[in-house]
Amino acid sequence: MSSSKFLTIAVTGHVDHGKTTLVQRITGVNTDTLAEERSRGLSINSGFAYLHFQIPDSSVSGTLGFIDLPGHIDFMKNMLAAISGAQAALMVIAADDGIMPQTREHLTVLDLLDINIGCIVINKCDTVAQTRLDALRGDIHELVAPTRLRGAPVFAVSGTTGEGVDSLVSHLKTWVSSSTSVSVVSNQNERDIRHPRYCVDRAFPAKGVGTIVTGFVSAGTVVRGCELVHSASGLPVRIKALRMDKDDVDCARQGERAALVTGLPAGTVSRGDWLMAPAMYAPVDSFVARLHFTGSCPRPRPSTELHCHIGAAHHLVKIRALSKNHPEWFKVIPKKPVSVCRGDRIIMRNAAGDTVTGGGAVIGAHLTRKLPVLEQQSLLLSALDTTVGEAPLPKLLETGEPGIILEHFLLDNNLTAKGVATLLRELQNTCLHRLLRLRDQGRRYTWLIREQFYQDSASALVNCLATAHKEAPDRLGLDEPALRQRSRIHIPSSHFSGIVRSLITEGTLLLTGTQLYLPDHQVTLSTDAEKLMNAIKPALLTAGKIAPRVRELAESSGYGLGELERLMTQLRRAGRLIQVAHNRYYLPETVLLLADAVTDLAGKRGTSEGFSVIQFRDATGIGRNLCVEILEYFDRTGLTLRRGNHRFLIASSELDYSEYNHAQAGIAQSVEQLIRN
Repeated sequence: MSSSKFLTIAVTGHVDHGKTTLVQRITGVNTDTLAEERSRGLSINSGFAYLHFQIPDSSVSGTLGFIDLPGHIDFMKNMLAAISGAQAALMVIAADDGIMPQTREHLTVLDLLDINIGCIVINKCDTVAQTRLDALRGDIHELVAPTRLRGAPVFAVSGTTGEGVDSLVSHLKTWVSSSTSVSVVSNQNERDIRHPRYCVDRAFPAKGVGTIVTGFVSAGTVVRGCELVHSASGLPVRIKALRMDKDDVDCARQGERAALVTGLPAGTVSRGDWLMAPAMYAPVDSFVARLHFTGSCPRPRPSTELHCHIGAAHHLVKIRALSKNHPEWFKVIPKKPVSVCRGDRIIMRNAAGDTVTGGGAVIGAHLTRKLPVLEQQSLLLSALDTTVGEAPLPKLLETGEPGIILEHFLLDNNLTAKGVATLLRELQNTCLHRLLRLRDQGRRYTWLIREQFYQDSASALVNCLATAHKEAPDRLGLDEPALRQRSRIHIPSSHFSGIVRSLITEGTLLLTGTQLYLPDHQVTLSTDAEKLMNAIKPALLTAGKIAPRVRELAESSGYGLGELERLMTQLRRAGRLIQVAHNRYYLPETVLLLADAVTDLAGKRGTSEGFSVIQFRDATGIGRNLCVEILEYFDRTGLTLRRGNHRFLIASSELDYSEYNHAQAGIAQSVEQLIRN
């Protein structure tokens, strides 16, 4: 049965200071499971033990999960792989040895991991005089004064005799029962807001069962039967069963340790891998982090290769400073792609791997992939570099950037659609905004844009078109590239297209073919052009979907080819004709019928299958060469997207949720689907 409250405690300290003996005294479990560990009398791998109890005056049960960390410098890598799952710390210092090198190094790691719940244990108190204990207490207070454990209580105990252990355990239990010390969220709430992320620190095959992994839930809730993805291979993973300590459970929530039974092939999973929701599977080649380096270690050069520990993983990385004014911001470039989220804690070791040199936290991985120009860089990173528990939407929209890609924000912050809907609802009270759909190189995104920027852009586009109509009354309007150039709105073309499509949906702009124009614009045509239109329109209507070539129109109308092309250019500019290919013109209403045919065919084939030129030919009865010209026109105008020999319909509807009572349905169906694709 899963505990209602769970706290993982890292038991740290120098080798041979009695950590394993103390944990066994508290839990009854000897965490040294290897024969070599027992023969040498020191821990090599991290060990795990649990203490279950009933919280006084409550129906709630509690669990203390102890991670017995190796204290020998040779096994620092093993220590760092396990400590990332800890929420509190028990620093053990032997009364006879006192403060030793790994005492200091482990304390540095606790500080870098931002662990501020802890206490100090003077072990082996039965082996020294009281004067020695008093002197050591003074040394300890001086040691922890500049750290997050300053003011932490100090207990004198003996793991061998049990002296003082009951008092220590009583104190540890208060950490679980105190709502101010332990952040406890309901399974359902956490499952709704955060996707599950599970950090693997051990994996082994079990004959007839599958691959068993052990580790901790970094975020969300892992449920029996759920489908996850393995970070290193991208393989789907179904969770067959879960076990916490000795009990089979239905789920494990954030902060809890559990063993999972998976169907992954033997040897696929390694320490440091992640199991995560499919929506979160997006490895990156680099990320931005806030790093602090200890005073005794010089700031590394950009070419220096460092050891980087994130979760249980160990990566070789290089780092590059991003700002002279903010020396703590670095771009981290690992040798292999990694899966990270904003707030993931980092420990850095030197090139030799024998010294902890610094650490910090991930600031961003997806929102920072293409950092803006230098003057905006600091604003963006400052907005992202806030408290880990905060999702900095308001600050991001105040950076001077017009908006952010919502999918990238979700990935960086590990938010579900429900989680981001809640943030958008809160954001509405402080910053007016809207959501627009974007298309970029075949992918679709959702753009969270400041309402003021949208309105300013709309005014600029309307003014540009009004000027264009005044300068050239015989032209219907401007195509999108020309309008973008004249408006001088300096945003990516995909973002510009998103604003344009939204304004078309609102009716602020109209679109015929590729020409954008204002609703009240009336085109002035020459008498000759009107005469030609009247002459060729019957032939174009009769031809229907198979438009005659320009030369054929010249022969049937009696116009010279040069004169005909000059006048048809006027008609095209006025929006009376649409030029699909260099020698074929259609009436706008016929192009709409062709667009309907494309939409119908795409709907019958399904959004994932697409359709070929031959299938379009068979559906319309148009010759293959003309089908190619028509489909290439629709590619240019954005109705379709070509991938290989198939085309896919691109939806152009705007997502504008001014009311969020339907956000669960709207955003969940759109944004999460976009992330999966």
